[in-house]
Amino acid sequence: MKFDYYKASSINEALALKRKYSERSAFLAGGTDLMIKIRMKRFAPLTLINIKDINELQGIQNTDEYIRIGPLVTLSEIAKSDLLKNEIPILPETALMMASPQVRNLGTIGGNLCNAAPSADMAPPLIALDSDVILVSEKGEEKIKLEDFFKGPGESVLKNDKILKSILIPKPADGFKMTYRRHTLREAMDIAIISAAVGFLQVDGNIQSSRIVLGAVAPIPMRAKKAESLLDKYDGTNKIFETVAVAAMNESLPINDVRGTLEYRREMVKVLIKRTLGELFN
Repeated sequence: MKFDYYKASSINEALALKRKYSERSAFLAGGTDLMIKIRMKRFAPLTLINIKDINELQGIQNTDEYIRIGPLVTLSEIAKSDLLKNEIPILPETALMMASPQVRNLGTIGGNLCNAAPSADMAPPLIALDSDVILVSEKGEEKIKLEDFFKGPGESVLKNDKILKSILIPKPADGFKMTYRRHTLREAMDIAIISAAVGFLQVDGNIQSSRIVLGAVAPIPMRAKKAESLLDKYDGTNKIFETVAVAAMNESLPINDVRGTLEYRREMVKVLIKRTLGELFN
């Protein structure tokens, strides 16, 4: 397949090219998802816009309030980052669960989010961490919650006039616990059939600010808010784990496909949440 190729050196140049070439153009970063779509003829761009060398979209920075990750940061960089290992270790742990070393060396955190797959591994832990994203258009910048970024399978708030500039992750408070677990049919390089990030703040034995975010069991990565409210009522025993897990199962909206039935996915939500809670509290 033939297409035009341009290399942008700034966000403004990338946005101008996207406006000029419209819907049949695509930004190229790691390319691990995009090139597969092109090869499988699921997407046929007329123009590719390489954004790999835009400095504003790179790097991991530490501030007093949050960690900023540029969308061009690769999964390997996340997995190896000493800053993230110290401040938000769930992100390096999640990155190491994803794909192969070769794919992690190319694939970016921005690509994982902007592809907007319901099974995107980075989305549940980042949503559970109450992350924001900065979007840029030629009109300026806007900040939104990551949980509001996704609109459906393969769909996000990004349009032809916007680009993801930053992911902002608030630094977890002392006493914050979190884990991410995923279930696949095989161990090696498979996308999740169901995934879940569970986090909460524990102060003097009391649970606050619970987050339960499910992946691959709804059109978008979703918070199980009823289950979260139940977890906030933790009574010091593991009896509540079953109640929370059942609530999360009932909130999920899975589909039938070749990788699993609706009923199987719902049951696995309950199993995974109950197991994850047991790990966090023990």
